[in-house]
Amino acid sequence: MELHDAEKCGGYDAHVVASAWKQRVLPAPLQSSATSCGIAATGHAAGGISISDLSPAAVVVGLDMHFNMLKLAYASLCLQERPAAQPAGTSSSTPTYFIATNEDPQIPVGEDFLLLPGAGGMVSALRTVSGRSPDFVCGKPHVDMAKVLFEAEGITDPQQCLMVGDRLTTDIAFGNAAGCKTMLVLSGAEKMDRVRQAERDGHVSLLPDFIAPSLAIFLPPA
Repeated sequence: MELHDAEKCGGYDAHVVASAWKQRVLPAPLQSSATSCGIAATGHAAGGISISDLSPAAVVVGLDMHFNMLKLAYASLCLQERPAAQPAGTSSSTPTYFIATNEDPQIPVGEDFLLLPGAGGMVSALRTVSGRSPDFVCGKPHVDMAKVLFEAEGITDPQQCLMVGDRLTTDIAFGNAAGCKTMLVLSGAEKMDRVRQAERDGHVSLLPDFIAPSLAIFLPPA
């Protein structure tokens, strides 16, 4: 659900958000009933529903250029309302899962490669205010995405693949965990000092097989 900017709603007000959560401001779902001739009749039930009635199956957090306090508040309420992890011995309702597309802390932007906040900042914000960690992380460095790609492309030997990226903790860690060859390009988030630091710290899982100045290395000679 796309929420309006907090500024357009008069700013972030805890009392307003808390009461709006329960207000019946959305149209009621269509009701259907079978008739004698087998045709379903539809209509709106009276009263409408509130956002708290939606019981979302999941809250999915990715890079959002319009992230604001209002979205954070509603996402937190969704996760608090129906926690996925129920204490032992208690009755469980349908869980609302917390899914992160990725946890990249920053993204390089522009010719100067300025580092702006990535999806990881939004995931961390929701983790803090909801008291829950993601149930699933789809993106790097988690290897589930690699397994899907290998199966889709019929790849049986990951060593025949080269994972190229600009960040040690996501791209290179992902490739190494998936069993691929890895190449770090220095035209993005990381520079050689980070590679040397990883070597000194013994973080073998973050070390690439190859290092290149940029993706231009793949272009044919002029």
